[in-house]
This record gives sequence, structure tokens and C-alpha cells, in this order.
Amino acid sequence: MRTLQTGMSLVKTVRTQTIRKCCDLLTEKFISQGISEPKQSAEYIIAYILGRKTLSGVNRSELVPKERLSWVDRLAQKRLRHMPLQYIVKEWDFRDLTLQLLPPVFIPRPETENLVSLALCDSRVLASRQFIEVGCGSGAICISLLRSLPSVRCTAVDCSEAACHLTYQNAQRYGVSDRLLILNETWNSDILSKLKTSERNYDFLISNPPYVPADDIEKLPPEISKYEDLCALCGGNDGLDVAREILAVTPQLVKKNGSIWLEVDLSHPRAIQHMLNGSDQIKYVQSHSDFTDRPRFCQLQILQ
Repeated sequence: MRTLQTGMSLVKTVRTQTIRKCCDLLTEKFISQGISEPKQSAEYIIAYILGRKTLSGVNRSELVPKERLSWVDRLAQKRLRHMPLQYIVKEWDFRDLTLQLLPPVFIPRPETENLVSLALCDSRVLASRQFIEVGCGSGAICISLLRSLPSVRCTAVDCSEAACHLTYQNAQRYGVSDRLLILNETWNSDILSKLKTSERNYDFLISNPPYVPADDIEKLPPEISKYEDLCALCGGNDGLDVAREILAVTPQLVKKNGSIWLEVDLSHPRAIQHMLNGSDQIKYVQSHSDFTDRPRFCQLQILQ
């Protein structure tokens, strides 16, 4: 295991190994190969093969069962190819949820937990009966909100069939699928006919849309560029293509005084404010910062 090179079997290298030594050797290898978060990666892989989420409370002097050493090797090889840890262990925590995750569906980020928390402080959200989400991915946002708002219904829209399927699986896991309508559609002006409504039925809209500017896509780390769906990331030349479509259509879907909550690139709050200057349909309420104290979220309101 000390070399742990591609094609080398862990089982052939050692017969038994402690949890601590496995973690140390994996961490050493990940560091040498430039893998991000090497210690965390090693510990999550070992925890996963032991049937745990983390190694918290585990006696690291215990031996890793020898029949699982080859499994450690297979998962380590995936991480050495820059596969995201979330795809390797096939699930990840988001707020109070543990969501199933499968490539290439977009992996929810910690910042998006802030978006949900902010929305749940909005009185219009708390009094809502129905909302719409643009770009549901794994279902992190809509399922979190449905669990926090037990009398509310949601329509979730995503252009990725894989994302829609995964959202449904996760919604079933948490018992909210009966209050969730999932549409595998592209969000544009045609969405009105796809939603089959001529009325403004929704109390608020929430979205973490694709917002990475096209020129920045090639700068993304391999964990993202090689495995995640780039359609869920790229927002066009300035990163605002989908946001523009949302702002163009939402006044026809969300009720008067209803809220719009967006997670965006750090450069976008000011751009969206400028975009809405003079609008008689949407008011820019305020920007909110993420946990690194950077402007990440936009709170808007439908005026009429």
C-alpha cells in the first residue's frame, strides 16, 4: 500500500493494516499526487468502507477488515483520478439531509445551505403555499424547504434528466415526493406552456442557477470539470444567461409581492441591481453574504 500506484492492489501489498495507518498512507499518497483535501479524502474513504459517515469516535488502532482492503484501493484510485469525494461515497450531507449523489449531477455546495437558511427567514416564504425552483440538481434546496414547510408544494425544473431522476429519488427518501412536481425542461420563455398555467400560482421562486462565466470554466479544478455536468455550471459569457431568463419569466409566474431568491457569482449582485434599475416588475431588495462574508445571494420582490 505504500506506493499505491494505479494498477497496484492494496491486498497484494499488505495483509492487515490499522485504520490509522491506512489513513496516513492514503493521505501521503493524495498529497504527493496533488489531490485536494487529502486528509479529509482519506478519512471519508476509510469511514465509508467501514460503514460509517466519519471516523469520529472510532478506535484508529483497530484493523481494517482484510476483505475490505481491496475496496479501499479501488476507491483511492478513483480519488487519484480526481473523482469528487461525494461521488465516491455516493452521498453527502446538506443541512439536515443526507442526499444520494451520482455523477454528473451537480454537487450541492455549503454556500447553498446559506441560501435555504436565508429564504426560511423571509416572511413571504414562511407564509407560502407553493414555490418553484429552477435547477433542482440533487434536490437539496427543494427537499430542504419542503421538509421545513410541511404544508407547501413545489415545482422543480431542471434540463438534466439525471438531475430530475436523482431529485425524485431523494424526495422519496425523505417522504416529500407527493408534494413535489419535477419537470425535465429548459428554463426559457417556453416554460410557461410547459407549466400549463396562465395564472401566477407561485408565492416565491428560488434558484442556484448556472452562473460561472464561460471563460472561467476551463479554470475549474479537475474534480469539477471532469465529472460534474458543465451545463449546471456555465452561465454564458458573463454567467448571467439563466438569471436573465429567470428574471424575464418570473413576473408571469410569481404572485405580486412574492420573493425571488438567487445564488450567484460574487460579481453578479451589482450587475443584477443594474439590470433591474427602472423595472416596474421586480425590485432588488438586498444582497446577502455567504459564510465567507462575500456577496453571494440576491433577494428580489415582484412588484405587480
